[in-house]
Amino acid sequence: AGLYQAFTGSGLVVFGAGSVEYIPPRWFGAHPTATAAVNTTAIQNAFDSCETHKIPVYLSAGNYSISATLDNKGCPFRGAGDEITILRPTVSTPALDISLVHDTVGHFSINYTSVGAAGITSSAVGIRLKQFNQASLEYITVWRGHRAIQVLSTFGDGYIWQARFRHIYSAYNKDYAFYIDSSSDS
Repeated sequence: AGLYQAFTGSGLVVFGAGSVEYIPPRWFGAHPTATAAVNTTAIQNAFDSCETHKIPVYLSAGNYSISATLDNKGCPFRGAGDEITILRPTVSTPALDISLVHDTVGHFSINYTSVGAAGITSSAVGIRLKQFNQASLEYITVWRGHRAIQVLSTFGDGYIWQARFRHIYSAYNKDYAFYIDSSSDS
């Protein structure tokens, strides 16, 4: 299928192992001109559908407004390029929760400009790492949030093992670019 909407409704789409090379959120209705609510639902539906076989989710070029935190469900996630695929949160929440083993997330930007400086709270974290085992974050820029990357220590001292961070940029964020949260239970 091409980069157009192929699925509608509230059911879960599950792809068999090897049935598709990647899952584009556009199949679920994500589009640069769509509302934040539509994009959030569509991108999350793509993540939900990849969970069983860890099929990569690929978000094509464009600015995608989102209205809630996305959870990658342990699936690889790629955009078309840093500053080419941009997630634009409309509220001061984390943009992306990541749990990942043996794969890569990258090639996109997160830009909180839509929230406005006065609306940025400590919840405006570009990426929250929940579990990260032998995985890579690469070519990511987080603009005008509170923190670029936050490690949640839900496993005592955090669960990052053999991680690679390559070309991660924090631009005009209010606090640390990389922060390990030893108090979090999230």
